Amino acid sequence: MTGQAEHIQLPDESVDFVIFKGMLHEVGDVPKALLEAKRVCKPNGTVFILDFTPFPAKWLRSSNLKSVLKNPRMIFSGRLNKHPGFSREDLADYFAWTGFSLEGYESIELEGGFAGRRVPMFLAKAQKHA
Repeated sequence: MTGQAEHIQLPDESVDFVIFKGMLHEVGDVPKALLEAKRVCKPNGTVFILDFTPFPAKWLRSSNLKSVLKNPRMIFSGRLNKHPGFSREDLADYFAWTGFSLEGYESIELEGGFAGRRVPMFLAKAQKHA
Protein backbone atom coordinates (compact mmCIF):
# COMPACT_ATOMS: atom_id res chain seq x y z
CA MET A 1 0.00 0.00 0.00
CA THR A 2 1.26 3.48 -0.79
CA GLY A 3 0.06 6.80 0.51
CA GLN A 4 0.96 9.61 2.85
CA ALA A 5 2.11 8.99 6.41
CA GLU A 6 -0.03 11.91 7.59
CA HIS A 7 -3.17 10.33 6.02
CA ILE A 8 -3.10 6.54 6.38
CA GLN A 9 -6.02 5.02 4.52
CA LEU A 10 -6.88 2.34 7.07
CA PRO A 11 -9.71 2.09 9.59
CA ASP A 12 -9.20 3.08 13.24
CA GLU A 13 -7.51 0.45 15.43
CA SER A 14 -7.14 -1.99 12.52
CA VAL A 15 -3.46 -3.03 12.68
CA ASP A 16 -1.13 -4.52 15.27
CA PHE A 17 1.90 -2.51 14.17
CA VAL A 18 3.07 0.27 11.85
CA ILE A 19 6.53 0.35 10.28
CA PHE A 20 8.21 3.56 9.12
CA LYS A 21 11.23 2.28 7.19
CA GLY A 22 13.65 4.92 5.95
CA MET A 23 10.99 7.49 5.21
CA LEU A 24 10.17 9.52 8.31
CA HIS A 25 12.90 12.03 7.38
CA GLU A 26 10.81 12.82 4.27
CA VAL A 27 7.60 13.51 6.22
CA GLY A 28 6.67 17.17 6.60
CA ASP A 29 4.60 16.77 9.78
CA VAL A 30 6.12 14.01 11.91
CA PRO A 31 3.73 14.42 14.88
CA LYS A 32 0.76 14.15 12.52
CA ALA A 33 2.21 10.95 11.01
CA LEU A 34 2.64 9.46 14.48
CA LEU A 35 -0.91 10.45 15.41
CA GLU A 36 -2.09 8.61 12.30
CA ALA A 37 -0.05 5.57 13.35
CA LYS A 38 -1.70 5.78 16.77
CA ARG A 39 -5.14 6.01 15.17
CA VAL A 40 -4.71 2.87 13.06
CA CYS A 41 -2.93 0.82 15.75
CA LYS A 42 -4.98 -1.45 17.97
CA PRO A 43 -4.73 -0.89 21.74
CA ASN A 44 -1.17 -1.70 22.80
CA GLY A 45 -0.12 -1.59 19.13
CA THR A 46 3.51 -1.05 18.19
CA VAL A 47 5.33 1.39 15.93
CA PHE A 48 8.75 0.55 14.52
CA ILE A 49 10.95 3.23 12.97
CA LEU A 50 14.16 2.65 11.01
CA ASP A 51 15.60 5.98 9.94
CA PHE A 52 18.57 8.34 10.14
CA THR A 53 20.09 9.64 13.34
CA PRO A 54 21.14 13.31 13.10
CA PHE A 55 23.68 13.91 10.37
CA PRO A 56 25.34 17.03 8.92
CA ALA A 57 22.93 19.23 6.98
CA LYS A 58 25.41 19.30 4.07
CA TRP A 59 24.73 15.57 3.58
CA LEU A 60 21.03 16.33 3.35
CA ARG A 61 21.62 19.09 0.78
CA SER A 62 23.93 16.78 -1.19
CA SER A 63 21.40 13.93 -1.12
CA ASN A 64 18.59 16.23 -2.23
CA LEU A 65 20.73 17.72 -5.02
CA LYS A 66 21.59 14.25 -6.37
CA SER A 67 17.92 13.25 -6.29
CA VAL A 68 16.87 16.42 -8.12
CA LEU A 69 19.55 16.02 -10.78
CA LYS A 70 18.30 12.47 -11.45
CA ASN A 71 14.65 13.54 -11.44
CA PRO A 72 14.02 17.33 -11.69
CA ARG A 73 10.27 16.82 -11.13
CA MET A 74 11.07 16.04 -7.48
CA ILE A 75 11.32 19.79 -6.85
CA PHE A 76 7.56 20.00 -7.32
CA SER A 77 6.64 16.64 -5.78
CA GLY A 78 7.39 17.52 -2.15
CA ARG A 79 9.47 14.33 -1.85
CA LEU A 80 12.73 15.99 -0.86
CA ASN A 81 14.16 15.07 2.53
CA LYS A 82 12.73 17.32 5.23
CA HIS A 83 14.70 16.33 8.37
CA PRO A 84 18.43 15.67 8.86
CA GLY A 85 17.75 12.70 11.11
CA PHE A 86 16.28 12.23 14.58
CA SER A 87 17.91 11.86 17.97
CA ARG A 88 16.65 9.55 20.70
CA GLU A 89 15.44 12.67 22.53
CA ASP A 90 13.55 13.91 19.45
CA LEU A 91 11.75 10.58 19.19
CA ALA A 92 10.99 10.38 22.92
CA ASP A 93 9.40 13.84 22.71
CA TYR A 94 7.39 12.97 19.58
CA PHE A 95 6.23 9.69 21.10
CA ALA A 96 5.29 11.19 24.47
CA TRP A 97 3.33 13.99 22.77
CA THR A 98 1.45 11.56 20.50
CA GLY A 99 0.60 8.95 23.15
CA PHE A 100 3.31 6.32 22.70
CA SER A 101 6.05 5.18 25.02
CA LEU A 102 9.54 4.58 23.64
CA GLU A 103 10.27 0.91 24.39
CA GLY A 104 13.56 0.51 22.58
CA TYR A 105 16.17 2.46 20.65
CA GLU A 106 19.29 1.10 18.99
CA SER A 107 21.87 3.04 16.98
CA ILE A 108 23.21 1.24 13.92
CA GLU A 109 25.44 2.13 10.96
CA LEU A 110 24.93 0.96 7.40
CA GLU A 111 27.39 0.98 4.53
CA GLY A 112 26.79 3.05 1.41
CA GLY A 113 24.66 6.17 1.02
CA PHE A 114 25.93 9.72 1.43
CA ALA A 115 28.77 9.35 -1.09
CA GLY A 116 30.03 6.07 0.36
CA ARG A 117 30.05 7.22 3.99
CA ARG A 118 28.69 4.98 6.73
CA VAL A 119 25.09 5.98 7.35
CA PRO A 120 24.13 6.63 10.98
CA MET A 121 20.68 5.14 11.60
CA PHE A 122 18.50 3.93 14.43
CA LEU A 123 15.82 1.35 15.06
CA ALA A 124 13.13 2.44 17.51
CA LYS A 125 10.14 0.62 18.96
CA ALA A 126 7.24 2.41 20.62
CA GLN A 127 4.09 1.07 22.25
CA LYS A 128 0.68 2.73 22.01
CA HIS A 129 -0.78 3.53 25.41
CA ALA A 130 -3.90 1.41 25.95
